[in-house]
Amino acid sequence: MSARQWQRVGGLTGILFAALTVATIFEPSEPDADEPTSTIARALADDRTAHVLVTYLSEIAAVLFLVFVAALWGVLRRAESVAGASLVALMGGIAFSTLEIGRHGAFLALVEAADKERETAAIRALLELDNTLFTGSLFALVAFHVGVALSAIPLRSLPAWLGWWAAGLALLFAVSALGIFGDYDEGPLFGILLPIGLLAHLLWVLAASGLMLRRAGGADAAVHAA
Repeated sequence: MSARQWQRVGGLTGILFAALTVATIFEPSEPDADEPTSTIARALADDRTAHVLVTYLSEIAAVLFLVFVAALWGVLRRAESVAGASLVALMGGIAFSTLEIGRHGAFLALVEAADKERETAAIRALLELDNTLFTGSLFALVAFHVGVALSAIPLRSLPAWLGWWAAGLALLFAVSALGIFGDYDEGPLFGILLPIGLLAHLLWVLAASGLMLRRAGGADAAVHAA
């Protein structure tokens, strides 16, 4: 597959990733981890179908993001004499997709355990695993955006504004991750900064996807003109 074809694939998968991620916003709210395990299990079992559907969409979105990252890595790598920042972005993207696939798999196991009325200890353990993997996903996004910023800003592999945007996202996710030292999903770090960061991340992916599609289209036009 040629470079421009990869850019086109990356742009399309990035847009699809953002669309599927937005669709998962309509998932029923997850029970508070501080609630009794029996209450959590009952709430998850009641909304089993919706949770399973959202988990399926989220797994597909994680795979789409992985393809987007692979295409973006090609764009970043061409601006480097030696693989450096682009490799950081690639590893961060791979880690994010891997952790998200594992996290949603753990959540599906949690829903099934709740629906089948498994032992409360198993349900609690799966809930804690889901929360822990989510924290890992945040740090993977930090690595991804740090790599992008270190490539785009000095090397102009992407427009500088996309690089500075990525740098801001890396900082925002790093600060949001400090919430793990407090009450999970409570307070300004997780309750305010994190949703803003996730929305800005989706917009960044859309912007980068649009750029790759335009570049691929421009390359096609140049080939036809020649």
